[in-house]
Amino acid sequence: EISTRDWSSDVCSSDLLIRHTDLHGIEFVNYVKPALKKAGIKVLLSETYPMGAKDLSPLLKKVKAANPEAVLAFSYPGGTILLTKQAKTIGLNPEVFFATVGVAFPFYRDMFKSENVEGIMGAGAWNPNVKYPGAREFYDAHVKHSGQEPDRWGSAFSYASVQIMEQAVAKVGLDNKKIRDLYASETFPTIIGPVKFVNQFNIQAPGEVGQWQNGEFEVVSPKSKRTAEPIFPKPAWK
Repeated sequence: EISTRDWSSDVCSSDLLIRHTDLHGIEFVNYVKPALKKAGIKVLLSETYPMGAKDLSPLLKKVKAANPEAVLAFSYPGGTILLTKQAKTIGLNPEVFFATVGVAFPFYRDMFKSENVEGIMGAGAWNPNVKYPGAREFYDAHVKHSGQEPDRWGSAFSYASVQIMEQAVAKVGLDNKKIRDLYASETFPTIIGPVKFVNQFNIQAPGEVGQWQNGEFEVVSPKSKRTAEPIFPKPAWK
């Protein structure tokens, strides 16, 4: 869940939604649009773009003309990069700029440079400063092994799944049924926090919305898990 209670409703009165035509974009906008309305935030426009689009400048010029306080894009990395690049080119600089997949990756920060992603928000939020045992050690080991920083989303979740499996096998051995039963009943300490499965779904996440601040993807939502206060408004492009 991306909570409008934790940041949007405190700072914005108007949003503009952009999504690609894949199910990812459809599901996000179908959840977020009514949530924004419930929070009292006016949706000025809700626009779509085709997967694999090479030029989004006409759409972004329409967005700029609407003058929204916030732009929320439900996108995959290719679209996220294109939206960011062309928003910068045409001078679209809303007070809140959020995109889903791609923002949490160091290559995104490095492609645009830290000063240009400062204040940009994205989905998924983890960083080595979260208060869970082993988080910093995982980050350091990843850098040492690969020469690259881990992303601030999926990599930590992938590693946490292995941590869970290790703990289960250590406790009940290689019996599949016992492992499955343990997964359904235990809480597992991991680098993303205490993972617990309810109806086969992990209810733990280290954060839902992150924001680039001084080169780190800080957790800004939910409030209870923040590693930094959100920056608002987003700084101007450099």
